[in-house]
Amino acid sequence: MNIIKNPFHKYAVNSTHKNPKNQISIICTTAHTAAITSVITTVITPVFTFVLTNVNTML
Repeated sequence: MNIIKNPFHKYAVNSTHKNPKNQISIICTTAHTAAITSVITTVITPVFTFVLTNVNTML
């Protein structure tokens, strides 16, 4: 049971029990990070592909 021995996990559990709002903010942060990552990936991939295609055409 390494998860229980992990001090970060212990801190997270303790702070969550002391302040329920912390748990909500952690969930929100995780959700936002995932959303931002997916948006960045969705935007950058076509642009990157487009640039590579054009560079190959120019060369």
